[in-house]
Amino acid sequence: MKLCIRILIYFLLLTPKNIPQWFPQDSGTSDNFKNVEFISDNIGWVGSEFKIYKTNDGGNTWYIQKDFTPEYIISLIFRNENTGWLLSYYSLDQISRIYKTIDGGDTWQLKNLLNDTQLVDLDIVNDSLGWCVGAGGTPPSLWVPAAFKTTDSGETWESVSISPTYFSYLRSVEFVNESEGWISGANNIFKTIDGGQNWIEMPYISGGADAVKLQFLNSDTGWSATDYGGLLKTSDGGISWDQETGVQSINFYFLNRRIGWSVFGSSIYYTANGGELWVSQNSNTNNFLWDISFVDSTTGWAVGDGGTILNTSNGGTPVEFISFQGAQIKDNITLTWITSTEKNNMGFGIERKFLGNSIKIVSMKDTSWTSIGFIEGNGTTTENHLYSYKDTNVKPGKYLYRLKQIDFDGNYEYSKQIEVFLSTPNNLELKQNFPNPFNSLTNIEYALPKEWENKPITLKIFNSLGEEVITLVNEIELPGIHKITFDGSNSPSGVYIYRLSTKDYCISKKFILLK
Repeated sequence: MKLCIRILIYFLLLTPKNIPQWFPQDSGTSDNFKNVEFISDNIGWVGSEFKIYKTNDGGNTWYIQKDFTPEYIISLIFRNENTGWLLSYYSLDQISRIYKTIDGGDTWQLKNLLNDTQLVDLDIVNDSLGWCVGAGGTPPSLWVPAAFKTTDSGETWESVSISPTYFSYLRSVEFVNESEGWISGANNIFKTIDGGQNWIEMPYISGGADAVKLQFLNSDTGWSATDYGGLLKTSDGGISWDQETGVQSINFYFLNRRIGWSVFGSSIYYTANGGELWVSQNSNTNNFLWDISFVDSTTGWAVGDGGTILNTSNGGTPVEFISFQGAQIKDNITLTWITSTEKNNMGFGIERKFLGNSIKIVSMKDTSWTSIGFIEGNGTTTENHLYSYKDTNVKPGKYLYRLKQIDFDGNYEYSKQIEVFLSTPNNLELKQNFPNPFNSLTNIEYALPKEWENKPITLKIFNSLGEEVITLVNEIELPGIHKITFDGSNSPSGVYIYRLSTKDYCISKKFILLK
């Protein structure tokens, strides 16, 4: 006769290596890279202090295309696979130089020598119009602003006055069309709507920091990185600025209003909702990063010190989480999470770790992550999706939960961890078995409150004559929800009684075995 089967839940203990979101490419050098520009999945350039490197195969191989030593490369811009611009500075002769290439960087033509200047940013608006800014004077003085404009593809550069009352360096320049642009300085941002003939000082609020990088998508939406590592956003063309939270930035790139990336130190951050929520990505490096470039929402590169070139083919993150929460509902724990975007998402593995309770000290085996379920994803989508999972196999205590987001190609990454506490039952309870009536197998569930933690209990089954059929439980058990399975395959059909009891208390219920 089969006596009873206690429910034993075996979990697969997962000890995988988390797959990085960014992968290093072999640059073949230890040069410190400051600039990166890609115009397609295959063709791109990176700039170190003095040299230009190029790839024609998406970064699998790199070669030195041009050595500008002793000139220091400040800015590198390519408009297409042939036409590019470069801004350099040589400290010994205190001259900024502007170069142009029309053959993809194989040769560079010197377009202008801007004497007694130290320019720090270059913006090429279209085939003929460009701007550059920095400091000027004799010798280059930090207290003399310098701004230059070209309307003939760089053949000549005209000095432009930004403000008669502003006497400091300029840091960044950004134009969205021929007429509308912004220039940042020391705690200042200026805006023009007439191609630079007139400039308006904007109320830039940065906590005393300078805007070292500007990017505007249109007349209204733009971002600014400060020299203290902050990232600010404007939605009204620079009239007001709001500090982004959950992110630091020395450089950044926005593909559109929603999707953007930021680099700071060795960290890479990602947003899919215009900066309302930022997620730290696995950069797979400890080197300082300086620049980042994307050709679409999935394919991008980041560069930094020590010859660091990183590449991602999934945008650095396949799924963007808006929230992930857990709560006790009756005797179970319910998890809910919301995604704003998904790419190639097969689904979510749900993993749990038991941290223990005040009654029992758990062993190291108990504290391992265990897999408890799987919820299918929505493939690729840009719409919000709500998911939920009910964890019914829990005993009172403290738990950690995490989601293992899995792509269709097998790559995966983990969500943040959340902590949930399941309290002990308030009362002793013996629940009705299920199913009932049953054929062979049925589950019996009972709840033990905290005051029963040191009391031995028994759970027995009797036939209709009052004769004991089997003892299912006879021991001291922890407070909480317990479940056990009775196997009546070798017992005759009929009405049975199951009884939960202690020394001075008992509860009984009936069930029907029907074959």
